[in-house]
Amino acid sequence: MDQPLNPITKSVFNDLLETQTRLRDEAEGRWLAARKFILEITGYVASEWMYEKQTSGADLDRIPLETLIGVIREHITHLVMQTSATPVRVSDPDLRQKYQRLEENFRQAELRITELTGENKNLSALIRQMSETTQKNNAKQSPTLEMAFAVSDMTVIPDFYLEWTREKFFEREAYTLRLMGETGLARAPELKEAIIERFEMGARSGSADETLASLLKRGFVTDYGTEGGLVGRPPGVIELTPLGQVVYLFLTGKKPVESEYAIKKDHKTDAHTRLNLKAQDWLKKAGYEILEHAPVIQTVGFVFNPDMVARRNNLTLYIEVERESSKGNQDRDAKWRNLFQFTNGQMYIFCENLKAQRAVIREINSALSKNLERAHVFICNLSQMSEEFLKETGDVWTSVRQDE
Repeated sequence: MDQPLNPITKSVFNDLLETQTRLRDEAEGRWLAARKFILEITGYVASEWMYEKQTSGADLDRIPLETLIGVIREHITHLVMQTSATPVRVSDPDLRQKYQRLEENFRQAELRITELTGENKNLSALIRQMSETTQKNNAKQSPTLEMAFAVSDMTVIPDFYLEWTREKFFEREAYTLRLMGETGLARAPELKEAIIERFEMGARSGSADETLASLLKRGFVTDYGTEGGLVGRPPGVIELTPLGQVVYLFLTGKKPVESEYAIKKDHKTDAHTRLNLKAQDWLKKAGYEILEHAPVIQTVGFVFNPDMVARRNNLTLYIEVERESSKGNQDRDAKWRNLFQFTNGQMYIFCENLKAQRAVIREINSALSKNLERAHVFICNLSQMSEEFLKETGDVWTSVRQDE
């Protein structure tokens, strides 16, 4: 169900629409003024042609600009050549200079007309698209990001954005939005750690919390309260709102990437999703490429559904991520037998802590039975994982069981 439109977000989108409408009107005014100037030049250099049009009843305002420009170019060229070849014997000795100045003025006017015609066309299309989007949004009571990305001229900066850039902690807040938009990072604890490291804050400093709180107050990010956030959104997860995505567009000129928490659809619970993201972080630090989350692989005799697929040095790993929790009605024996069979005994597993690791080992021992001696089990205990361990070993596996 669509959420009601935030009043701040609605106000900002309305400001964007009003700004673009005003610019369109100003461009149309400049375009009409330039057309009037072109018509006056035509009267100067092609008076007979203009008189013929007027006496024939033609509406001068409907004569295409291309026609007027062609007439002016033809007559100026003719007049300049004439004054160059034959001495001008008229009462005004500066006639040639006047025509030359007129030709230069015309060239400038022609360039301006071309520029304004394109500007008017773009702004008209933009206003039409934004108006249509606004009507849809009013009907749905929910903004769409496409309206923001319809703004083709990023030099038009709304007032709310300019005011924000003058705020004392703009640099911190802008860094946080860029980080979220560039990486998809959505976990509040990890965001706080990044802010603290980037701005060299003390471990007990509350500035990182204040940064996120300010972004929340401005309507740039979603609620991330540790005691629970918006309905349907897990605590501790912070994402860009539609307004925040617009701000990221103004900061970088690009669309933000998808939130990392989008993988929630592939995993069982919010806690399991966060654990997968933590495992993913360490894999990336160790040089692995994440290929896929929770693929469903149909094999002969069973369906294989690992939590993650990663690759390094042409070696593809099928990975399970295990929490310290009850596994409900899962057939645990089948789970580990399927992993063993599909990977030819190469079993890669992330565990939340030592308790989860011990439970996994017991289950594998029970499930594989006689095949256990052919199993190569690589376990990463996430509670023991550290930068020092990764630097020392070059990998993430804190426990390895292989053939003797």
